[in-house]
Amino acid sequence: MVAAHLCCTAAPEASRNGEPDPPREIASSLHRFQTRRGRRAYSGWYRSAAHRLTESGLAPTVESLLLPAFPRAAYYPDFLPPGVAGGPGCHASPSRSSAGR
Repeated sequence: MVAAHLCCTAAPEASRNGEPDPPREIASSLHRFQTRRGRRAYSGWYRSAAHRLTESGLAPTVESLLLPAFPRAAYYPDFLPPGVAGGPGCHASPSRSSAGR
């Protein structure tokens, strides 16, 4: 088992000032495309995004490259707040545990 130990002494600097985090937005959008759950709530966005992907010719690329890279699962390892990794005073140190052996 691999565990990540996070330390951040600069928590205020770890935020993105309320702005959307592009990697999270991409992952969330790709996950949204892979499920019918909540489709009604996001129907306008879904139709618009699907139409724009089809019109631009990017739909096959999204289906063959991006969706497999971000599979929809019960758990998505989204444990780092935006801007924490590599931020000032922040570091992550993975460690191995014998518990999973």
